[in-house]
Amino acid sequence: MARALIALITLTSVACSESLDGFEWDVTLTAIEDGCNPEPIGYQETLRYRIVFEGANARLHIGPNGFANGSLSGCSISYSSVTWGEEREDYTYRWVLSGQAAYRQSSGCDAQLPGPNIDWSGTETFTIVDTDDPDIPPGCEYVMEAEGVYLGPSAP
Repeated sequence: MARALIALITLTSVACSESLDGFEWDVTLTAIEDGCNPEPIGYQETLRYRIVFEGANARLHIGPNGFANGSLSGCSISYSSVTWGEEREDYTYRWVLSGQAAYRQSSGCDAQLPGPNIDWSGTETFTIVDTDDPDIPPGCEYVMEAEGVYLGPSAP
């Protein structure tokens, strides 16, 4: 029986937290590919991403919790996570996240974005690294479209 692993991406189990500096975007993730279940599982959720810029590098957070590190090039960011683990329905799952996006904070970068009201546009891929669930093959992937709007500096 296929498990609805798409819920893994809510990132509620992230553990690294710090002060709330940075810049925020509301990013909507929409499933566009489900390579882990025989019947694709629909998914859509809006999360508030907080980005802390450190020169050509960045740390990505949801609330106080860090979930990925990235690198910047012009108006683009590429990012990836460590391997996360989660137990669900008597099975253990280990997965990683990788993503890329064009982003805008206030002006510029218009040519890389699909429209004037989109300030974050890219994809995120969640790859199941290992699991003891016989219905979910290691290496399978969920691909999400990620689109969002810039909110401004985060409140301290």
